[in-house]
Amino acid sequence: MDSRSLAITILGIAVVAGCVAIGKTWISERQEAKKVDQTVELSRQETERLRIFSQAVRRQPALVEQELTPD
Repeated sequence: MDSRSLAITILGIAVVAGCVAIGKTWISERQEAKKVDQTVELSRQETERLRIFSQAVRRQPALVEQELTPD
């Protein structure tokens, strides 16, 4: 193998290795972004549940009293 072929081979390997590293980093960042989006969505849903529950308690105070009285 002459020096030109060797240089092209080494550069090719470096490009492939770089692409793999960039791909793994991109996938990792996407997974992290999805986790954050999922956490935000779950938080939004929980806030909505609490809002609905607080409205129900305001309309029906007996709901709270039933929770507080022992069986």
